[in-house]
Amino acid sequence: MLEPLTSLVTSPRHRERIDHPERAQEESPFASRQAVVGLVGPVAQDQAVDCELVREEGPLLVASNHAGQRLKNPRGSWRTPWDTLNHFWTDRWYNVMLCERPNGKGLDNFYCNVTTPAQRDGDTVTYVDLDLDLRVFADGRLEVLDEDEFLENSERMGYPPDVIRESRAALSELVRLATAAEGPFAVLKRSQAAPS
Repeated sequence: MLEPLTSLVTSPRHRERIDHPERAQEESPFASRQAVVGLVGPVAQDQAVDCELVREEGPLLVASNHAGQRLKNPRGSWRTPWDTLNHFWTDRWYNVMLCERPNGKGLDNFYCNVTTPAQRDGDTVTYVDLDLDLRVFADGRLEVLDEDEFLENSERMGYPPDVIRESRAALSELVRLATAAEGPFAVLKRSQAAPS
């Protein structure tokens, strides 16, 4: 049986410096980009999105959203056009959203966010979005997004050197995994082999 899951809740708190990653919600200059994933029920925050917990394997948590579902973030709300498998890791500086066309019509794209590693505390998982994104299309093309936002925010908010380094390394790892069609991107091999 799938458990209810609430995803992508943004905290309204802002701070100037991050000195201790384990206290990111309290001291992070990018706390406004923090997301909270509730594993059992609704999270008492403004930006709640219901999901379903699909599986948990070691540091990996996979949750799903469905086409037509209302999603929210700090920029507003919308209805997602995709059935999505969201991959969150507690030991990686990114998450990966596998976006499929509804009704079994195949892979549309992957949307990858560079983030702090997800932290689990009971029924919630939190992470901070660090601006850089990667879109991987079904045909294997890659598009790096929000590089300008990352550069601007890393200076304006004073991202520590280790956060900048980990962010760049995470983007490189995502590009490598997508190019090799490994990990969550293994479906690219099937998508590219399927007749058009």
